Amino acid sequence: MIIRYTQNAQAILRDAKKCAIELRTSYIGTEHLLLAILATDCVGCKILNENNVFYNDVLNLVMNLSSNYSKENYADDVYLSPKLKRVIESANKTNDKFIGSKHLLYSILEHNDSFAGKILITMGKNLQDLMTKLMIAPTN
Repeated sequence: MIIRYTQNAQAILRDAKKCAIELRTSYIGTEHLLLAILATDCVGCKILNENNVFYNDVLNLVMNLSSNYSKENYADDVYLSPKLKRVIESANKTNDKFIGSKHLLYSILEHNDSFAGKILITMGKNLQDLMTKLMIAPTN
């Protein structure tokens, strides 16, 4: 099966890598994917914003909750964290013709043990409620 990502999903995956590099980490994690979704005009961002989840708030939590953000941990070559690999693999298993931002976000919400999932829980968000809203949202 050939995996087909929407343009937004492709941009989000690229931007997650850029985010990891800008934050000077040696890996691309679920938190970077969440930040990339929040920085893109997409269904996932819309659902999050409607539920009071905004880029700057998530970025501040990422910076405050993680000890991985320092120049000492920076590497020129970043790799996908094991949890991000699982999130992407889960999104790839959809039966939909195309994989969009909502599939990536839904997969983050499914993996609530990921850093991004923990951030949303820390913000007091009901992940099941967000998943339900994503299920009825149009694909993008």
